[in-house]
Amino acid sequence: MLTGSGPNDRDGNSVMTKNDSHKQLALALKKEGIATYRYDKRVVTQMKKKKVDPNTSFDDFITDARDIVAYFEKDKRFSKIYIAGHSQGSLVAC
Repeated sequence: MLTGSGPNDRDGNSVMTKNDSHKQLALALKKEGIATYRYDKRVVTQMKKKKVDPNTSFDDFITDARDIVAYFEKDKRFSKIYIAGHSQGSLVAC
């Protein structure tokens, strides 16, 4: 699941808001036997390390998503992979 624009974490939260939207969705899907993978956007990880790269671009978010999909494609436990995103995350998913 891909988060929207801005420094959003894996749970769907930003510096300004906390709603755990992605976490809640992941928990609901888990109850239905559907595995999910959420991750902090690259900029969130950089902020946590207090070392933000000003050259981070939209293409970096695409690269991160592609690398994650490639990782799970090799895992035979999963027969299908769906990519879902909100806002900027939907553009990355395309």
